[in-house]
Amino acid sequence: MIAQKHQEIESKLIITAQDPAAILQQIARKSALLKYQLIKCGRINLRDIYLDTPDFQLKQQRLALRLRKSNNRYYLTLKGKSKLTSWGGVERLEIELPWSGKSYRQIIEILKENDILIDSSQENPSTASPIDILKNPAFTIIQDRETRRLIRKVVSVHRQRKELAELALDTVTFHLVDQTVLHTEIELEAKVRDGLDTVRELTEYLVQKYPENLRSWPISKLSTGKLIEQLHQEENIQNFLNRQNYLLPLAFKRIAKKIDSIRE
Repeated sequence: MIAQKHQEIESKLIITAQDPAAILQQIARKSALLKYQLIKCGRINLRDIYLDTPDFQLKQQRLALRLRKSNNRYYLTLKGKSKLTSWGGVERLEIELPWSGKSYRQIIEILKENDILIDSSQENPSTASPIDILKNPAFTIIQDRETRRLIRKVVSVHRQRKELAELALDTVTFHLVDQTVLHTEIELEAKVRDGLDTVRELTEYLVQKYPENLRSWPISKLSTGKLIEQLHQEENIQNFLNRQNYLLPLAFKRIAKKIDSIRE
């Protein structure tokens, strides 16, 4: 299998509300936004484990390596550095492969091309399992999180129901050392070249529709989780959570002040 590279173009909106779950459900009930129809595509349960070397070589090169379990299937993903668009979206290079020993070896080779050497000599690529990558001492886990994702296809009513973008409604669970923290966000990703205008249009519409509860967010879940951990280390995280352990608006005000320290 040849590693397929593609440029991921998406926008991300976080929900800042006293009850973010209610806002998420309100949007999930919609069947259309503007001139676009939203088609329900079910729910996906994701577990994402991010890895780096013990000396954080991937972080230094602004790369991210992710092992994802999507329902019962595993995927290995390598993401490149992010670039902010003029309208608040994010553009980045992404390589995602269904899990296999061969795809694992491909990712190892790509890392090698970036001067990141991973010793996989103890693993047989033909029989390697996702657990093997976690056992490899060349890697360390930097984040473990779960996401409940509701998916909507964004289709054009006027263009034979062509899928232009995907709307993802995410409830994210970050597992900190001694605390579980929940966070909600919305992602819009272009699925075709001309889907970029759709993503931009819907992003602007949603922010205008929910000015008090939605805001553009320029960093990934990985970076958001790291900043939540920093906040937890500096202050009592309970002061920033509601009764269901969702982050309150005050938390994002504190976290936003630290965004400039993040390099993606």
